[in-house]
Amino acid sequence: MVNTALYNSTGTAYLSTTVGAVYSYMDGPRDDRVRYDTPTIMGFTGTGSFSSGGASGAALRYDNKIGAFKVQGGIGYYNQNGISSTNDDEVSGSLSVLHDSGVNASFSAGNRNHKDSSATVSVDDATSIGGSVGYIAKIFGVGPTAFSADVYKAENINRVNTSATTNEWGVTTWGLGAQQSFADIGTDVYLGYRNFDVSAPSTYTGS
Repeated sequence: MVNTALYNSTGTAYLSTTVGAVYSYMDGPRDDRVRYDTPTIMGFTGTGSFSSGGASGAALRYDNKIGAFKVQGGIGYYNQNGISSTNDDEVSGSLSVLHDSGVNASFSAGNRNHKDSSATVSVDDATSIGGSVGYIAKIFGVGPTAFSADVYKAENINRVNTSATTNEWGVTTWGLGAQQSFADIGTDVYLGYRNFDVSAPSTYTGS
């Protein structure tokens, strides 16, 4: 997804930016870090991490079975003020529930605080929100078959105008997917479709 090019349907041309530059699920950092996980107590696990440059993070996760429901969720905080020239910190969280019948649903949301471009200009924060629904069926004897549909929306991920508070990128994406598991050989086959609808800021002049 990071290198997926964007197509301008009005100007009938590809843009110089990519999906990865203007969209994020806000699901945490990918840098090398030192992390400690606490023992799990009643389904809850806490974590704390530090990485070079002064970045730090903390999270609380939950994983447990409650009656006919398998519940997984978490909320995390990531401070990147010391390693980023544009971002201060972010908070994100998610919750997923799977019923014994195979019906499942997930929800996630996040907020990222941008550094203000000057003492007089306050830049809009970045936000991400969305969710999915799915069903895990037993159609074939080789393993379960999973179906899913999701929709997510993100705004202001990329600050292209550091002298203004508005006119940032907005992205809405939705997708459909199906996955077939082959338990005996430990293999999954996945087929999916994803659509991105991107609104560029009025100040964007890229082609």
